[in-house]
Amino acid sequence: MAFRDDPVRMRLMVRITLMWAAMFGVRLAVQLPMYFAGAVVALGVARTLMGYPLIGLVAWLTYRWARLAPPVDEEAADEDDTGEDDVLPSEA
Repeated sequence: MAFRDDPVRMRLMVRITLMWAAMFGVRLAVQLPMYFAGAVVALGVARTLMGYPLIGLVAWLTYRWARLAPPVDEEAADEDDTGEDDVLPSEA
């Protein structure tokens, strides 16, 4: 994974991961109290709004942010790859 060697790309991927984790954390923080309180209508509305629309928004933001990353230098990635990862343990 060449993005781990590039600090700019790595920071961007960490931010994207944190954005997804925050989305699921917010969903849990909002919906769990409603579930335990038995607020069925409010929970239904929250689940509807925090379901596909929120996931779609975060997926779109992920796409937009990932496009901001500088391109991977293919030549440098090929030089770093020794090919040892391609061999399965049973073949060695």
